[in-house]
Amino acid sequence: MSCARALRCVASAGLLLALFAPSAFAQSVGTHAGDWSIQGGGGFTADPDGGLVAADIEYAITDDIGFGPSLQLAFDDDLTIVAPTVNLRYRVDLSDVNNEFVRRLEPFGQVGAGFAYIEKDHRRGDDDDIGFLMNGGFGAEYWVTDALAVGNTILFNGMPDDVEGENFFFSWQLVTLRYRF
Repeated sequence: MSCARALRCVASAGLLLALFAPSAFAQSVGTHAGDWSIQGGGGFTADPDGGLVAADIEYAITDDIGFGPSLQLAFDDDLTIVAPTVNLRYRVDLSDVNNEFVRRLEPFGQVGAGFAYIEKDHRRGDDDDIGFLMNGGFGAEYWVTDALAVGNTILFNGMPDDVEGENFFFSWQLVTLRYRF
């Protein structure tokens, strides 16, 4: 068996385990104090335009507040953005609602601070710069199982000092997957 095929098998088995894990290992729906989770997503950035891959690790300080590092990677033919931040996320608790679909939904708002590295390819060569970044945004996650959520995140990323001629970029993770452990 080739290495690539083995990795695909392991990834597939992990996804199936997350989706169909026995309820003995499950917690109640939503995020709770003390939970750790990892999340990955994909989408796009605008102004400058590029493809987006993002990931974060979050620790739930309380049922409503989470904290942790995040990384956004945006790229196209002549642009690269690397933007690590530390984020604080506030989740809206809908667990008291008497509708199962709504109870599994977790809207949130978040703010973060970190830095942005931007590299642009020009005809005269490559230019790059690094600077302070602040972001804020919102989104929602839907808990498909007790440990796996599908979501969507929008972030507004501002850089007080121009970084390679840019002082803002918009990022939208069209699809995210969060795994709670």
